[in-house]
Order: sequence, then C-alpha cells, then structure tokens
Amino acid sequence: MMDLFDLVNSYIEKGYEVVVEEQENENNSDCEDSDMEEIKDSLKRLFAFDEQKRKVAVEIQKARRRVSSLPTSSGFKLQLVTRLRHQGLDAGLCKSKWEKKPSGCYEYIDANINGRRYIIDVSLAGEFEIARPTQDYALLLDVFPKITICMVNELQQIVRIMCDAIKKSMKQQQMHVPPWRRHEYVEAKWFGSYTRITNE
Repeated sequence: MMDLFDLVNSYIEKGYEVVVEEQENENNSDCEDSDMEEIKDSLKRLFAFDEQKRKVAVEIQKARRRVSSLPTSSGFKLQLVTRLRHQGLDAGLCKSKWEKKPSGCYEYIDANINGRRYIIDVSLAGEFEIARPTQDYALLLDVFPKITICMVNELQQIVRIMCDAIKKSMKQQQMHVPPWRRHEYVEAKWFGSYTRITNE
C-alpha cells in the first residue's frame, strides 16, 4: 500500500506530465498555425499580379464581358481566346491528354508575352476541391483568385503546394488519397503534352 509520501510524489509527477503534454500540444498547434500562414503567404505571392499580369488581367476582363458561354465550358474558353487574340494577345486554347491510369484530359488557356508563356485558368480553385476538407485546407482555397494568370514555374509551385495540402487534409480526415489527387496526375493537366488551338 502506498504511503502519503508516495502518493504526493505520484500526484506531482502525473501533474507535471499533464502540463508537459498540454504544452507540447500547444506548441504543435502554434507550429501548425505558423506553417499554414507561411503556405498561405506563399500562395498569395505566387498569385500576385506584376505589371505584365495586370495588363493581361485587364484584357481578360474586357474579353469576358463579350463572352456568352458559361465560364467553365469549352465554348467559353475558346471564345475568350478569340477575344484575347482580337485584343492583340498571342493566346491559345490548350488541350492536354494523358494515358496514365486513370487517363484524362483538360483544357486551359495560355498566352505568349515577351517570350514568356503564361497559363490562364478561369476555374483553378475547382481543380483542387476535395471531399470533407479540413478547415485549414478550405482556407487555402479562399486564397485562389477568380482568374489565375501564372508563369509555368509559378503554377508548378502552386500545384506542388496544393497536392501536399490535399495529402495532409485527407490524412487528417483518415481518407485515402485517390490517384487523381496525387501530384503526378494533377500536374499532367498543365505540364504534359498538349494541342494548342487559336481558332484564327
């Protein structure tokens, strides 16, 4: 049978362990919050408009007002390309296709400006929507602009960040990450082989 001295020591030790555990949980939470802010800041920097992107955005807004189709439809994208070309931009509708299982295809717009290739996507956030997202993951999607204008290397970084975030979100929700949510599959939409249509 424990004497009073042992009972007091046991209580003190257990109390200390609880305090240490609570502090560790708080530290982990602070680290996660800090990591999330860094990720959001990285996305904001990648989505930020420089002078060139701002000019393209102005032309896209002008073109959008004259396009009648739904923003996510193929007809909208082709009409938008036509309008952008009328406004002097070397724009094209890019159709990518891949045979990796599961096979798939995707459409996006690009524009060649001053020797650089810009990728324009009118529904980029939709490509990263997942079932039962964590609150942190949903906050990342809120950072996405309605229209994305990125250089290729910028979009590559965005895809990498979001695929890592998908993996983390699904793991926290104890969900399996399906093949079409993995990095290799997602990047094939924009960085694999494609056919470019200008509709001239």
